[in-house]
Amino acid sequence: MERPYSITLLISSPNDVLAQRDLIEKCCFDWNRDKGRTLNRIVQSLRWEKDMPITSNETYQSIIDEELVKNSDLLIALFWTRFGTPTGMFESGTLAEIEQFLDTNRPAIVYFYAKKIEPGKINPEQLTKINLFKEKYADKGIYREIRNDKELVEFFMKDLTYNFEKVIKQNQTQLPISASGELKENNKFNNSIENEYWYEVSISDLINDYLLNENISQVTYKKGLTFTENCYLWKNVTSVKHSTLIDFAKKAREHAFNIKYGNYDYSKDLRSNYSNWHRPILDILNKKLINGIHNLKIVGVGSNNGSELLEIFPDFSANNLKLEVCDISALAIEEGKTIHKGKIKFNTGNMEDSPLTNDFDIYLNLRAIHSSGNDIKSTIADCFGVVKEGGIAIFSVSNGYLTPKKPGSKELFEVNGMWESNKGKFSSDKPFYLASKIRRKLEEYGFKNCGINTGDTEIFIYGIK
Repeated sequence: MERPYSITLLISSPNDVLAQRDLIEKCCFDWNRDKGRTLNRIVQSLRWEKDMPITSNETYQSIIDEELVKNSDLLIALFWTRFGTPTGMFESGTLAEIEQFLDTNRPAIVYFYAKKIEPGKINPEQLTKINLFKEKYADKGIYREIRNDKELVEFFMKDLTYNFEKVIKQNQTQLPISASGELKENNKFNNSIENEYWYEVSISDLINDYLLNENISQVTYKKGLTFTENCYLWKNVTSVKHSTLIDFAKKAREHAFNIKYGNYDYSKDLRSNYSNWHRPILDILNKKLINGIHNLKIVGVGSNNGSELLEIFPDFSANNLKLEVCDISALAIEEGKTIHKGKIKFNTGNMEDSPLTNDFDIYLNLRAIHSSGNDIKSTIADCFGVVKEGGIAIFSVSNGYLTPKKPGSKELFEVNGMWESNKGKFSSDKPFYLASKIRRKLEEYGFKNCGINTGDTEIFIYGIK
């Protein structure tokens, strides 16, 4: 069975239509079960009250914009008696989200309830804002008026089907741009993983593919959420035991990482163009370690088959370095055991709740923490427990790739930034945003002397426990 095409729908509204938000979410489930199965499509719904991560020093709307709006393909907005609460730049959060979708040429569906309002619920100021919005967008064709919940379901099912195909067509024509400014072909819709650009392969889609093949249709794995958050949302499912769903989810996650990273081709990695890609790591260690890089216990979390550790520390034996790897991909670990033959100790596990001991001098998590579904907060919490006092933690986030000019081509070129699947293009800002976020979390967990170094292939973030 071909992997189903998945999009993310953001449900937005003021708080006077919460029951209708629930109804839209139920409609998504019904659509996946009926129409989605026929078309091989999956729609995943997001709601700020369920899916927004909690953090400090940021406004609700800024978090919604960064974590939900940017990671969604389609928006549905509902209005009745209220227009919403001003955000600073916009008259309401819902308006802010609509404007962002329109600015980025993503489809937005807007419904206005035309049913009677009880006198006690009438707010003239709010109704005036709603009417001004209608006047502004009257000729854009993005909204319709509905009279009741029956019409909401009827129109939404039709509009969802239409706009789902619209999203697909837009993504097919939105070609990534190379470092030289040339367009490259987008092969996103080839379902065979061998024919896709590896960075376009979605962990979320692979997980949903596994669940579908196992006839687990009660849930879908939502993009933009961590693995833990997805599992938490499934507590509301009553037709299947939650523990059973979690067991399937763990197997699905392992399957997804095996498919994407189990046989990773390092010859097509950007690091192959830069023999000293790891120089910033050594600079950090030589500067921070009083006794130099000797007699140390080192772990690479998410280090695949361990080859990157031997690139960084080729003289590990002479310097009495004990190397370990913790990775979720069983295929990668088996490959590492075969090619490195006892040089590295391997552990199977995820980075949020690793099976590692608490006595490591150096903790490396290179280009792994931002893999789909990984939770930054939980990962750094686990890191804090693994690193011993005075130890150093070094993370990195990708800041470029090697990619073929077209499927099957042996000619590769460099592309800067990080791939954003929801936009179908590379972002030059995303790596720096993630690096800053990781540094803040390291400091919140008590790491000292934290810093950021930019390398040829990735951005490094470090701290001392």
